[in-house]
Amino acid sequence: MRTSRRCRRFIKRRAMNYGSALGWVLEDEVETYLRELLADNTIASYVRHQHHSVDDCAGRDFTVEKRVRNVLVNISFGVTISAISCTQSRELHWPIPQFWFPVWTDKKTIKATILALFKPLPV
Repeated sequence: MRTSRRCRRFIKRRAMNYGSALGWVLEDEVETYLRELLADNTIASYVRHQHHSVDDCAGRDFTVEKRVRNVLVNISFGVTISAISCTQSRELHWPIPQFWFPVWTDKKTIKATILALFKPLPV
């Protein structure tokens, strides 16, 4: 049995709305981990960009600042719970790093992924 076009549009909109809500929960979770890194003095500062802001639309959900070899380095990145959305964001917002963290991703993995952005390149 086929569903009508109107019904498919409704289902798609509903999925998009729930997907956004789950994505915002992930962003809240990442912000909690960034607060922990800030309290441990692992990072110098972070900014969570407002939803639908210019930075957010450019693929930057967060900007983190960390001291690397006595130089403050800023790196922006985006996060998502959807593999499809992550693939599309990587194409659309290249070279801004985009991370896919499924619902079951643990805190240690998320923190390590963020901190890996600051590893100095071998010279």
